Amino acid sequence: MNRLKYANDLVRNAASLLTSLSADVEDMHYGALMGTIQQLELLQEAINLKATALTASEALQIDVASMLGESGLSEDAATLLDDYVSVRLSSIEAAVLSIQSRYLESDDKPLTMIGRSMFEARRWISAATHAVNAELEVKLAVRLVA
Repeated sequence: MNRLKYANDLVRNAASLLTSLSADVEDMHYGALMGTIQQLELLQEAINLKATALTASEALQIDVASMLGESGLSEDAATLLDDYVSVRLSSIEAAVLSIQSRYLESDDKPLTMIGRSMFEARRWISAATHAVNAELEVKLAVRLVA
């Protein structure tokens, strides 16, 4: 199995599910949810970046530079995945959890269903994090053997 393709698919699916929910969330959560979706799209790009000959978008360059410094994108694939993608996926999962909890605790059934859907999106993000980390373990094992 190609772990990074799987992670990319999960991130894309989570972004798609959250996008479909965005019209139904309360106004106070809309901006946070849309920001989360944008970050998931950047992470999709970062996951694919080292596997393709594509150039990073300006948005990804800015986001990586804010976290890893200006030379962040010139790092090898393992470093970009470990220091940027894995960390960001975990923080986005936490962001979705904070929004999701408000909906799961609601007495309103439609809002509870939004919370359950967010739980599923969060689970996909978590699985993507595990897939990226599993890929990193393989890369580390190969380096140790070499």
